[in-house]
Amino acid sequence: MHKLLSYHYIYLIPLTLSSLVSLRAFRLEWLRPYRIFSLFLITSLMIEAFAISWKWGLHQTAFWNFPASNIWIYNIFMLVQLLFLAAGYNRLLGAGRPRKLIRAGWIPLILFGIADFFYFQGPGVLNNLTIILYYLIFVLLALAFFYQVLHAKELVSLVSHPGVWISLGIFIYYSVALPYCIFLPYLVRQNLSLAVVLFNINVALDTLMYSLYLISFLCKPRFLKSAS
Repeated sequence: MHKLLSYHYIYLIPLTLSSLVSLRAFRLEWLRPYRIFSLFLITSLMIEAFAISWKWGLHQTAFWNFPASNIWIYNIFMLVQLLFLAAGYNRLLGAGRPRKLIRAGWIPLILFGIADFFYFQGPGVLNNLTIILYYLIFVLLALAFFYQVLHAKELVSLVSHPGVWISLGIFIYYSVALPYCIFLPYLVRQNLSLAVVLFNINVALDTLMYSLYLISFLCKPRFLKSAS
């Protein structure tokens, strides 16, 4: 249990809090994109708990004995992220080219991730090809939302708009983590100490992202109630 107090798991604090607070999206009947994102946070927390448990001992029980590496779990988690974010932004973005691209592209992207997991790189190594492609897509989704907000005909309160905080967290984390993931295999081979330093920075960015998610569900917007 004391391992959870280390710096490497500090991101679990805002992730847990944002998962719990996000349930108000259901209680207050927020629009469907935010309920989808709430489910995404809860699923993320469950996957993180499973990945950590696997590494700490779940990989070896009386019924099975597998390697302790949990990389395969995080590879699968990439597919989960794409499904939830594509579903959320598909409803968050208005009718236009970004929404059409989401509907046309999510199945090929999922198929690529599955192929990378089973054939191209395999489940036992970090699927950085999928990560690079998906991270780029996530950044573009956040930018598409910002573009929509900036060109909205009605006045939008940026401070109290949950979508702004969610997209800000997505943009900051994935745009910075993208070059890190591109060069990670090289850094691991050539400069492991630098790779460790950058990993610690990545943990800080992860913590920031989940903190911004938490802020998004603490907002009190007046226009997010849904009759559905």
